[in-house]
Amino acid sequence: MSVTVPHRQGIQGFRALAVIAVLILLVADPLGILAGNFSNDSYSQIRSELSKTKNAKVQLLASWDDFYSLEYNNYWRAEMNTEFVERSYADVLNAASLGDKFFNEYLNSKGVTHLLVPKSTDEKGRIFHKFGVRGSIDISLQSPFLTKVASSGGPFASALFQVNKNPEKTANSMDSYYLLTWFGVGSEFYSKKDTVVEVGMYSYDYNTYYENGSDLSWFYDQTPDQQGFVELKYESDDLRLSSVNIEIELVAAYGPNAPTHGVVISSGQTLKSVTLTAGNPQRVSLRITDGQSLKISNGTPCRVPSTFEPSDASLSKICFGVSAVRVTPSVLEG
Repeated sequence: MSVTVPHRQGIQGFRALAVIAVLILLVADPLGILAGNFSNDSYSQIRSELSKTKNAKVQLLASWDDFYSLEYNNYWRAEMNTEFVERSYADVLNAASLGDKFFNEYLNSKGVTHLLVPKSTDEKGRIFHKFGVRGSIDISLQSPFLTKVASSGGPFASALFQVNKNPEKTANSMDSYYLLTWFGVGSEFYSKKDTVVEVGMYSYDYNTYYENGSDLSWFYDQTPDQQGFVELKYESDDLRLSSVNIEIELVAAYGPNAPTHGVVISSGQTLKSVTLTAGNPQRVSLRITDGQSLKISNGTPCRVPSTFEPSDASLSKICFGVSAVRVTPSVLEG
């Protein structure tokens, strides 16, 4: 069970004042790696590699459940709080959700020369986050935009990637703000849950999870008489993101026993339909602009399991699953 710890805020506020001078120094060396502030021995190879780059700037990045496997993040969460550590992380994740090419341009525009990722993320070969208030994140660590140059060992083992220069001219301080808002579903459909439990004086256990799982979310029929729908609204006041392509990946319910099910995706005057079958994900793309919405509706009635599997007495009607929501700026297309 999660608990709120009111007294911790005052303690953290006091600590914040005490570390302002330290944070000013960390702007130039955000990890304290070059200065040897963290894991002096295990980070020696990484420090050596960073010393080769003039004005090296490192961005910490990880998959959805791995951000605090990086020593700097873990340390400052214990000293301060999650909000302090992630105060500028949302903008980075927004840029990452817009694809490898956009993310590379974003990093170059911010002067970021390297990414530091946890070893476990490095071994998977990608940065992954499920869709939510932004699109799905699936950044390849083997892409032409990144080159692995060093690694560290120890309890906070990590890997350092060089951000390859973009030969194209990149605007200074490129922004990446946009927002996806979901209607017709509960927050468990798209939100990552973060809980903190006090296990001793100033000691806490943290837990991060998705109620629907990290790979996809299931849409259930809301009433016996209505088929229901999911609506997704897109908003952005950034010029480069005024028009985007949104690709929805849909999967049939009930795995290998899935019955055929029709789904309709619409936005304005545009309407597309797909037929979902077991083991055959379908992708549908629509171009939308700031303030527009797309709707995912059932084209055929949702069914209870007993209609195709007599031994299954569940009364829940799963209509379909959403496994990915990919957002691509129109300026980067074709």
